[in-house]
Formats: sequence, structure tokens, C-alpha cells
Amino acid sequence: LNPGGTMSNMMALLAARHEHFPHVRTKGWLPEDKPVAFTALQSHYSINRGAMVAGMGMDNMIQVPSHRYTGQMDLIALEDKIQEQISLGRKPF
Repeated sequence: LNPGGTMSNMMALLAARHEHFPHVRTKGWLPEDKPVAFTALQSHYSINRGAMVAGMGMDNMIQVPSHRYTGQMDLIALEDKIQEQISLGRKPF
């Protein structure tokens, strides 16, 4: 159980990190890892803080434009950003 949304967001990011980069738990980040994740532009500040706690750095949490009222990510912009990061040799997770 988590005490609230902030901790839940951080735990979700850590769980995703462990799924895609399980070695980080014991060896830490490797130079070839180059992790990058995505969040809605209007997302809660804890998402970026989670990137910091996960050791990937807040600059590697890419913000995606989102709907003004619903906060839903623009799926075309998301796909474009994913492809852009892959072309840069980054590993979306």
C-alpha cells in the first residue's frame, strides 16, 4: 500500500524501471542504458521527481502536450517523441 498519489507515481516509475532495466537494482545505470520516459505536460510534479528518485534524471522525463481539459496526452505527439528518442539512441520505457 502507498500513502498517496505521489508515492504511487514514484513506485510505478520504479516498477517500470525494474521491468526494463533490472540490472539497475544491483549494478546501477550503465552508460548504454540511456533511459527515457514520457508524461503529460500537465502531469503531477511527482512524475518528474520520480525520475530523479529512479536515478534517470528529470531531463529524461519527456513532457508530451496534453488536452487542456482532460490532461490526456496527444497520442500523435507521443508517438513522434518516442520515435525521436529512439532515433537518438535512447530507450523508452
